[in-house]
Amino acid sequence: MASEKVAETSSGMPQLDFATFPNQVFWILVFTVLFYLIVRYVIVPRLENIMTSRQDLINADIQQAEEFNKEAHKIEEQITLKMDEAHREALNISASTKAQLKEKVDSAMKEIEETVSKQTQDSEKRISDIEKKSKQNIKEISIELSKDLIGRFSENKLETSKVEKMVSDQIKGRQL
Repeated sequence: MASEKVAETSSGMPQLDFATFPNQVFWILVFTVLFYLIVRYVIVPRLENIMTSRQDLINADIQQAEEFNKEAHKIEEQITLKMDEAHREALNISASTKAQLKEKVDSAMKEIEETVSKQTQDSEKRISDIEKKSKQNIKEISIELSKDLIGRFSENKLETSKVEKMVSDQIKGRQL
């Protein structure tokens, strides 16, 4: 009968067999404590080291990115200042060039005006000289022509001074 009892009890699941239950509890406690110790002192510290190193790397990258950002802002400010300075310098150069060109144009215009004025005066003087010569030539031609005509139509010869006086009077009368 005892063999029948053993056969009956062994026919079920061994985990549910109360005869082996204290042994199973012992080994569960041993493996649980062992598992806890391995997890607590081996796995968790390694994970903490990995997480800490990753966090440190992330923090270092963030800090480096912030430094790059600050440096980029400084460079941007320097570029902006240089651009403003270059713009002001370009405006100054432009204004200076405009002033120089205006001065040159004014100088050239003044020179041209002086040249034109001088040429006008010279031309007026030449015209006046030509006019005087023309009047003198007209007077001389008129005197000669008058003497010649009077001599052809009349037998009396007039004196040159009388003819000159008559022609001069006629010329003066027409100029009024």
